[in-house]
Amino acid sequence: LAQRTRAWRALADAERVSCFARPEWVLPYAKAFEPSAVVVFAYEGSRLAGVFPCRQSKSRLGSALSTLGGEHVPELALALSGDRERLLASFVAWAFDQGHAELEVPRVSVDAPLYGALERAFAGRRTMVYERVDRRQHHTVFDGDFATFLRGRSKNFRKQVGRAQRAARDLG
Repeated sequence: LAQRTRAWRALADAERVSCFARPEWVLPYAKAFEPSAVVVFAYEGSRLAGVFPCRQSKSRLGSALSTLGGEHVPELALALSGDRERLLASFVAWAFDQGHAELEVPRVSVDAPLYGALERAFAGRRTMVYERVDRRQHHTVFDGDFATFLRGRSKNFRKQVGRAQRAARDLG
């Protein structure tokens, strides 16, 4: 897991993804709120190309898989590189091939670039569940790296992030 986490962090840095798509946030969040969390890693050859944090659950149709989202996650946050549309299509196909009867992708804004890609990825699928979010979400967008972002935050905020990072390290 440590090697995958390092690769995930490198991918997140290279793609400048939202803090909600980084292992420093996802792993402690999953430990605290999502006991059925799984992280799906997508590779192109030996290179990590995508990370899909999910949770498994049961639905009336059988097994369900959902990307992490909810009140603590203001947006769909995935770490993807390269051909994002192809990665999404592969993830959707993989989820159904694994026997999941439902796949939910919450917190996708209709003006997000991934929205159209998701519609195309789900095309022709018998079961499709995802939430359209048309309102603005309150979250922070920052330029630069995570360390630069942290330097501009309060001491208490930095302390909380430090705790989350230590918890992530403890998880491996």
